[in-house]
Amino acid sequence: MKYKHLLILFIIILKGVFSFGQEPDSLAVVKIESGRIVKKIINKKIESFDVEMYAVNYGNVLKFSKVNDTIFIRNAGESKAIIKVFIKNNKEARELIYKKKQLLYVGSIDFDLNNLPPNSLITSQLSNNNIESYIVKSGLESIAHDDERNFEKSFKLFGRLEMSRKLSSIDLIFNSFVDFFSEEDALFKIYSSKYAEQYAKDYDEKHKEEITPFSLAHVETNELGEIKNGIIWTKKDDINGIYNIYRENKIIKSEGKSLQEFQNIIKEYTESFYMN
Repeated sequence: MKYKHLLILFIIILKGVFSFGQEPDSLAVVKIESGRIVKKIINKKIESFDVEMYAVNYGNVLKFSKVNDTIFIRNAGESKAIIKVFIKNNKEARELIYKKKQLLYVGSIDFDLNNLPPNSLITSQLSNNNIESYIVKSGLESIAHDDERNFEKSFKLFGRLEMSRKLSSIDLIFNSFVDFFSEEDALFKIYSSKYAEQYAKDYDEKHKEEITPFSLAHVETNELGEIKNGIIWTKKDDINGIYNIYRENKIIKSEGKSLQEFQNIIKEYTESFYMN
């Protein structure tokens, strides 16, 4: 009982966000596994929400707020880390900030071989006849000698919170976060690696009859936006195409393959890329 009282006090202290700004018309509470979600409602709209987590000898809060055109996500236990979600070029983008430095940036982009973003990792795939492309920028090398690195849970949240190309407004993205964390097993999907892996397998099995996306590219660019390293497939006709492999700004291999045949080639390439 003593622990429970201490935990309640801890949660109240962390929930100080409700003492600032406009007072809510009401608070809506939804219990989930290992915690609860508390929604702050103003003028019948959810303006912010807290995800409270508790277990034996542990308590923490994730704070989601919407300010103008940006969603801010803070972990009360990692005060120097913050996730920002916003719209760029009519598409969702997000960044992880730690000690006021950008550690990671992920965004959805339109893939243009002649106008690629510089110093980036770019992946592209064909899904339901639509090309989906994403950019990743990393500044993790900036903390290589930082012994503190107090951003582990923010890092997991950044990586496992689903990004959708279908949502093109901050309100829609924010509401999708509300819906996700209202699910009973939301915290397990984010913070339990085994559960997240099993959930992904179950999802794939459930949707196996759907069309599997075809990978098109996995490239790194230099400071000029030119492909430095990577692999990319280019369509030639309805069936055939050609793929190029780049190393240090040069094409080292070109070969004609169908998109179906290319899938094993790019899979082997990306596996070796992440193993090295």
